[in-house]
Amino acid sequence: MSPETTNRYAEITARLKAEALRVCEPPTSGSFPPARIWRDDPALLKWLASL
Repeated sequence: MSPETTNRYAEITARLKAEALRVCEPPTSGSFPPARIWRDDPALLKWLASL
């Protein structure tokens, strides 16, 4: 392999790692989801309780 090819792979790997880390960051205070909808579903809760 040429140094140019190796450098290209290294740049791509570093970029993908940076994107993966950005996705894994904890949510900010304003981005938390609202209350869980499943808690308002009596049929689902009944089914879960029967398991």
